Amino acid sequence: MKYEKLAFHAFFTILLLYIGLLLFENVIKDRPDTRVILDIIYYFDTLLISILIPALLAYLIHCSGESPWRSRLFHLEIALWAGLFIMLNMTPFTSLFYYHSQENQFCRGPLYRLMTAFLFAMTLLILGGVIHWRSRLSEKYYHSFLVSLGPMTLAIFLHFFISAFSIFSFCVIICASSMYIIILADQIQQDLIHQREIARQQGEIAQQRADIMVLQMRPHFRCLSGIKAAKKPL
Repeated sequence: MKYEKLAFHAFFTILLLYIGLLLFENVIKDRPDTRVILDIIYYFDTLLISILIPALLAYLIHCSGESPWRSRLFHLEIALWAGLFIMLNMTPFTSLFYYHSQENQFCRGPLYRLMTAFLFAMTLLILGGVIHWRSRLSEKYYHSFLVSLGPMTLAIFLHFFISAFSIFSFCVIICASSMYIIILADQIQQDLIHQREIARQQGEIAQQRADIMVLQMRPHFRCLSGIKAAKKPL
């Protein structure tokens, strides 16, 4: 239960931050002298997405009944994320990956596709995990992961060839929203089950107390019956 709550808060926070950055980017992108701010926004956009993908895999492994830290697939995912994180932190010091022109236009560097390839490989690992652990997942979770990952993986693939920022952002929101809803629904269901269990236990306790009171009162009634029988005339 604690893991589900942690995942719920993580997806909710990432979703809100990502949407907030997208809205702020749309507000300032046409203003002059905002190139540095746009670089910062794009940095955190990519960082949030890169965090979301391993979090999805960790939740998938948890739903399959295994520990993420014991999974080789998760270790490979973390290695890919570390490589992407290193490249992302190099972007302020080089234009090899991407940069914004003086007109605030986003420009790809010669190594931009390498960053995209790392992100694409990370999503493919999760899709592979969904297929691998399909028998361990409920139908609800299986389809939720496919709905979350399918559009985003396709958008990253398109991003190799065209600028698909709008499509990609929309797919990320679908992904985070889908997992947010499924975790919320599961948490509500678990809370209802917990409340029913508490109500059942309280009913059993009340019944046990009533049975004890009946047993305690029986000797008293027997004593009264004996006294009445003794008072009857022969």
